[in-house]
Amino acid sequence: MPSIIDYPIVLQRMQQQGFKSLYHNSGAFALPPQPPASVVAWIGPPDPSIRPEALPLVRQIRSPFEFELAMMTRWQWEKNFAAGVAWLMPMSHWAFECSQDWMVSLLKSNGLDPKALRNRNDAAAIQFELAEGNEFGFFLRDLLTNLISSDFTLAFPGQSTLCTVHHHKQLWWSTQDGTVFAALESLARDCAAVP
Repeated sequence: MPSIIDYPIVLQRMQQQGFKSLYHNSGAFALPPQPPASVVAWIGPPDPSIRPEALPLVRQIRSPFEFELAMMTRWQWEKNFAAGVAWLMPMSHWAFECSQDWMVSLLKSNGLDPKALRNRNDAAAIQFELAEGNEFGFFLRDLLTNLISSDFTLAFPGQSTLCTVHHHKQLWWSTQDGTVFAALESLARDCAAVP
C-alpha cells in the first residue's frame, strides 16, 4: 500500500541530492545546474498552447493517452530506477488537491486516508514501492485523467530525474542521466502516435 512521506523529509532528501525547491512548501523542484539536463515531453492529445521553441522536445504518444502515459512511466521506473521508490507530490499543496471529490476517491481507493492530507499546506509525497507497480500505474492514469488546472511532480529519490505530470495529459521529463534520456526517447518512439 502506498504511504505518505512528510514534507520536511521530502525537502531534506531532495535538497541533499542537490535539487532546488522552487516554491515554499511545494512539490516543485529543479535539478541541480550541473551537469546540464536533457528534456523530453510525452504528450497525449495535440496541444496548441505549447510554445514553438519547446516543440522539438515533444513526442506525441498514441491513445488511450492516460493509460499509455501511465504504463510507459511505470515501465521506465521498473526498468531504469528499479533500486528505488517513486514519489508523487502536488506542485501546489494537499489542502487544495483534497478539495476535489475525485482526489478524495483516488486516495481512498489506494488505501490512503484523505484526512491525513486534507489540512496540509505542503506537498508531502505519496510513496510507491517497486512492488506497488500496479497501484502506481493506476494512480498516475487517474491523475492524468482528472487533473484540470494543477500539476504534480514525480521524483525518484536517488535519481537525477524529475517528471512534471501536467494537467494537459502530458509528462515533461528532465534528467541529467544520458542513459535514462536515451531510454525515454526510445520508449517514446515505441509508443508514438501514428502520424
